Amino acid sequence: MKKLISILLAVVMLTSCLVVGVSAYSVTEQDVFTCDEAIEEHELLYGEEVETKKFYFLMPNGKNGELGDDETIPESLGKFAPTWYNKDASTAGIYWWDSGVADPVAWAGYLPSGVDENDPNIYYANVPTAVTTIVWNNGVDGGMDSTLDIYYSAAQSVNIGAEYYDPGESDNYPDGTETFDGMIYVIDPDLVSINELSLKQTCGGEWYYYYGNGCYGFNPDGAQDVDCLRDDHHDADGNHVVLEQEKPTFPTEVETEATEPETEPTEPETEPTEPETEPETEPETEPETEPTEPIPTEPETEPTPVGTMTIYFENNWMWPEVYAYYWGGANGENAPEPGEVVTEIVGKNGDGVYDIYKIEVPADIEGIIFSGEGGYGRDTSDPVTDLKDGYCYYMTWSDATQSKPCESYEYIPVEPQFDLGDVDMDGHISIMDATEIQMHIAQIYILEGTALGLADYDGDGDVTVLDATAIQRKLARLD
Repeated sequence: MKKLISILLAVVMLTSCLVVGVSAYSVTEQDVFTCDEAIEEHELLYGEEVETKKFYFLMPNGKNGELGDDETIPESLGKFAPTWYNKDASTAGIYWWDSGVADPVAWAGYLPSGVDENDPNIYYANVPTAVTTIVWNNGVDGGMDSTLDIYYSAAQSVNIGAEYYDPGESDNYPDGTETFDGMIYVIDPDLVSINELSLKQTCGGEWYYYYGNGCYGFNPDGAQDVDCLRDDHHDADGNHVVLEQEKPTFPTEVETEATEPETEPTEPETEPTEPETEPETEPETEPETEPTEPIPTEPETEPTPVGTMTIYFENNWMWPEVYAYYWGGANGENAPEPGEVVTEIVGKNGDGVYDIYKIEVPADIEGIIFSGEGGYGRDTSDPVTDLKDGYCYYMTWSDATQSKPCESYEYIPVEPQFDLGDVDMDGHISIMDATEIQMHIAQIYILEGTALGLADYDGDGDVTVLDATAIQRKLARLD
């Protein structure tokens, strides 16, 4: 039910506010909802009151920490990770998913609910209590094209647990916390990680109790002048001093643009001379350039000479839908991230537990990422770049790197050895097979591939309630 609500809400919000999509780079470029507006929209739509919790966020003002020797970043950005405030970013954004309550439909999510009156770099967001994981960001969708400058303007946190700490979960809170409601998340400049393949950064941090006036610490009953851990709130002698905070000056470039219209009215005086020359030059140059542009590029993008390879994926995380996103090669990406849904199931793994999915991809792609909705939000594999034709990949978990690399093995397709009617392919026909057919007819659960073929028990070329009835009659030994 929660999944259905999430889908319905996504449709409504997409048509009503056009939250940032793949063509938009910032939450400030369109009429994007704040968290409060999104929740209000949900309440009006479903006629229910949404309980909320309040999170604060200190958006880093200035450079992040230096990168380690094993991390890379384009030389143009120097030895530091990208700043959160930059020419493309002037405010924070917040994103969450899979709560079923006002979930954003696209990155970078919503604008915060507001800004702390005492510090313009501290944002706060009222989010539904059902939310279990959040990601703070700088409101920029950098896209997937690493050749664009804006690709490196995007900054975001790691996936942040949004409920509480269990005892022992955090060294800073050995007894745990009751809730993160009312607490502030602070980025640690020394926990900046750069993905060596995508060159995108993610930043770690910690939850603190928020005392107001930009002060925070580990003591739940702390006082600003005693327990504040913020470095820039202390003078050289260690005395607590609340300094006046300001935002960086990147966004003030807009102020200079306002003076340009004053000079633009003089341009029309010179413009009339341009049309006199343009008609003479344009007919001569345009026909020469226009036909030549598509001719050399079209053969390069033709998919036929590239060929394809077959990639399999073992759904060992049991996602309801498997997504595959690939990039590179002559044809570029297959679809905006997270890619396209893979629907073809060709069998089970060796243990007969997990579905094996099949996808045909261009043979020259540079890499592929698998993803799907898990129990705690969206799971995404690490990029797979050592692709081999005919190999099957499955996602693992690395405690050492806190990442999800993929392992692989050569997959040898085997013709299904299932009896007609064994829809769930468990080796025998049971009432569960009839139930799956009924769920398919009611569109609660959609059968595809081999399972759909096995569901046509009466062999008439169509899956109907008669197939489920025939299985039930067989089990009752009425036939």
